[in-house]
Amino acid sequence: MYIKGFIAILFYFMMYQQVKAQSTADLTAKQSMQGKKEKDSILHLRLLKRDAQQQLYKPEFPFFDIDDDKIYYSFSLSGTKYLDSASFIFLEIKKKTNIQYKLRPLYAKKILIDSLVHLQYIDSILLQQVRLASGNFDLIITLMNDSSKVLDVEKIGFQLLRNSNEKIKDEYYENEVNMQANIVKLENTFVAKYDLETLKRNIRSLKPIAEGIEQKVLRDLSTLEDMQFLKQFFYNFWYNRNASYPEEEWKKYTEKLNYVAKLYGTANQPGYETDRGRIYIQYGEPQKIEKVPSEKDALPYEIWFYKYVETKSNISFLFFQPGRIGSQMFLLHSNLQSEVMNPYWKETLLQDPDNGDNKLMHRVFEYFK
Repeated sequence: MYIKGFIAILFYFMMYQQVKAQSTADLTAKQSMQGKKEKDSILHLRLLKRDAQQQLYKPEFPFFDIDDDKIYYSFSLSGTKYLDSASFIFLEIKKKTNIQYKLRPLYAKKILIDSLVHLQYIDSILLQQVRLASGNFDLIITLMNDSSKVLDVEKIGFQLLRNSNEKIKDEYYENEVNMQANIVKLENTFVAKYDLETLKRNIRSLKPIAEGIEQKVLRDLSTLEDMQFLKQFFYNFWYNRNASYPEEEWKKYTEKLNYVAKLYGTANQPGYETDRGRIYIQYGEPQKIEKVPSEKDALPYEIWFYKYVETKSNISFLFFQPGRIGSQMFLLHSNLQSEVMNPYWKETLLQDPDNGDNKLMHRVFEYFK
């Protein structure tokens, strides 16, 4: 008991200054939010503990030692302008680090707005069910509407002291060590030359190939002004795809961007945002393209055929041009489950979709039934 108590005290004082600074920052952020109560905001995010009488209280510093088996948390919301029954809170626990946005959450939970009573919520996290070692962490909650647009984000830091004999063999921690070892000085990389507007434009162009948390950064890009964060994100994006030559990987991608810009881009829309441009970037050049610009009783259309897409074979995409003036085409139908699968494509494409002779008249039926 003496040794355990000594370790806890030593750990606590080693972290004291960092916790105090974080608590001050959290308080400042909360004070700033009080003037925005009319908006859909997260208010009063707190971490709680139980005392000897099993009463919840807010500790002066959010420190949880070996004897703590639960972390209690509570928050409330202000404003309901953009909220409905499909809105939700996404809760995460992540290790505190300067590249936190890259890390997968150690704990995650989706909380529907309907489960809140008077826009207030309180719950607990059982520490035995979460893989956490001793160290500094953040509890992060994100308020999102039904279209997954981020309305507000709040986080609060806390510290844990766990049994030193516990060994965590989670792949997440191994990956994190590797990432920490490969942190570079951004001013010496290819991202250093970009100003804010160019950097944002480059990041927007990543949309066709972004994955997971990368997509969330792209959704929130219009509100992000932190140059350091954006440069780190852009560098990490290409480092994760080619650790040896991240700049070369970006240059290869720009060749694709230039190609689809020339073929499919317009004055108001870059090539990668068009349906054909996006499909080309995501899946590469098709093995076959059928262009059917003037078939009788059908709108102009194109069919792109791929022998293989990922693990699927014989994949086709059907693009059509709604009007005969202009060259813009839109994805109408495909046989790839992760893409548009439109059971009413005939009604859109063909003038007489119920004509029994359609299969003889239209080439589209060579690819779609």
